[in-house]
Parts: sequence; C-alpha cells; structure tokens
Amino acid sequence: MVKSEQLIDELPRLAAVRLGDTSDGTGREGAGCGVSLPDELLERVASAIAHRLHELTEDGKLVTPRYVGAEGAAEYLTIPLKRVYNKTAAKEMPHRKDGNRLMFDLRELDDWFESLDGVRLRASG
Repeated sequence: MVKSEQLIDELPRLAAVRLGDTSDGTGREGAGCGVSLPDELLERVASAIAHRLHELTEDGKLVTPRYVGAEGAAEYLTIPLKRVYNKTAAKEMPHRKDGNRLMFDLRELDDWFESLDGVRLRASG
C-alpha cells in the first residue's frame, strides 16, 4: 500500500507537469491538452490534495471502513443490492443486524467470497 508521505512527496513533481505541456514525458509531441494553469492554482490544488490525503490516512496508510451497510456491501462486491438482500435472507452471506439494519464486515465478505471457489454468486438472486 502506498504511504501518504510518498504521495505527498510526489505532489510537487506531479504539479510541475503542466497541462499545457505538449509532451507526455516520452518525447512525443501532442499528448498535452493545451490548457495552461497558473503556478499559484497548481500549488493550491496540490496543497488541497495533500491535505485531503492526510485526512484519509492513519499511520501513513489509507483508511477503509471495516463495516458497511447493505449498499456498501453491494458496491464492494459489485453486485446488485437485491442480491445482497436475497443472500442474507437465505443466510448465505455473512452479516449482522443492528436493529433492522444489515451490517457487513468487509474482512468477512472477503473470506466468504474467496470460499465460493467455483460457485456462482448469481445462483440465488
């Protein structure tokens, strides 16, 4: 995983690549988009990105939530929300309930998905 310090250290170099540059860094001409931005704007964008990356990191690592709702589980697994509901109703997918709300541990979803080995996720919904 890329540490935030590495990303932040790269920002000045990335900001130095101007959008108006007609080279893509390989010596070929014509790869740029022909738009030029002032240095001050580029510095502000780089600073805002660095600040946001710092907010999203913990000990230099990007933070991902461990628990998600049904919508998050569907997005994480790239399956329809209805399939998540069908799989949980059939007790085929690991989950917990918080009142009426379904909660999913992403680590458990990873383990569950890897255990399917050859089983079609679409099989029952």
